[in-house]
Amino acid sequence: MPHIRRIIIGLSLLQAFWMTFDGTRALIIGDYLTPKSGRMPTGSGHGRGWSLHWALNLDRH
Repeated sequence: MPHIRRIIIGLSLLQAFWMTFDGTRALIIGDYLTPKSGRMPTGSGHGRGWSLHWALNLDRH
């Protein structure tokens, strides 16, 4: 049981570090880290809205 607790704490700290890093970077640079290539996963909650977003060329990069 102590190993599971350590794993959960470690993963929580890793996620907290990532959110702090990415949020700080967004405040300084003005953009979050995003993938340069590839597709959005189907189950990511970004389904139909992204096709409209790209069709209207709302991506300012």
